[in-house]
This record gives sequence, structure tokens and C-alpha cells, in this order.
Amino acid sequence: MSPSQISTHSVNDKCKAKKYGRQSTIPLEYRDQTRRLKKQNLERRRRACISDKMNALHNLAMNLIGKDVSY
Repeated sequence: MSPSQISTHSVNDKCKAKKYGRQSTIPLEYRDQTRRLKKQNLERRRRACISDKMNALHNLAMNLIGKDVSY
């Protein structure tokens, strides 16, 4: 056998390897949907946190220069 045949043979063996563990009983569509919702909620919380910090920084800056901040 040539070296290229040996390396191809070992790659094919790795692809056919048995998978261990249990398969998920949750449908793939439902899992994808929940993953998207989790990411959206995480991003929403992240943006809210950034917004709160920006507002606090703005209020601090306005207090330092002596301007009234009222919403």
C-alpha cells in the first residue's frame, strides 16, 4: 500500500467510529428554537446591562459638571 492509501484508510475508520452516549429525545427543531431564544434573551440582558451602565456614567458626568439630569 502507498502512504496515501494508508492515511485515507485511517480517516475512513475514524468517520465510522461508534458514538457513545444517549441520543436526545428532544426534537431538533425545538432544540434549535430554544437555543435561539436563549441567545436572544442573553443578548437582551447584555444590552440592558450596558445601557444601565451608560446611563449611570451619563448621570455621573452631568453631576460633575453641575447640570441637572431629569428624565
